[in-house]
Amino acid sequence: MEMIAPCMAYLSDQALVPSGRCCEGVVALNRTVSTRGDRVAICNCLKSVAPNFPGVDFSRVAALPRLCGVHINTTISPSIDCDSLPPAELEEVQH
Repeated sequence: MEMIAPCMAYLSDQALVPSGRCCEGVVALNRTVSTRGDRVAICNCLKSVAPNFPGVDFSRVAALPRLCGVHINTTISPSIDCDSLPPAELEEVQH
């Protein structure tokens, strides 16, 4: 949560675009994700704290990775099923 705390102004409609510090945090958080398990854990963490921030605009949450230049291969929403997330892009998919 600490990595994306600078994003709160953008996520709650108090800023037109995410700040540089916000995007730095989004990029840093994405770098910590190397496996599907990491993605599920981060998803569950963010989903569990989301109700504590009632002013968050989830359309902005969904747009945040793209605006910060991060491709996550999923759409973020309050109803996301974290257990159904695809593998992390760096993770090798077994065939």
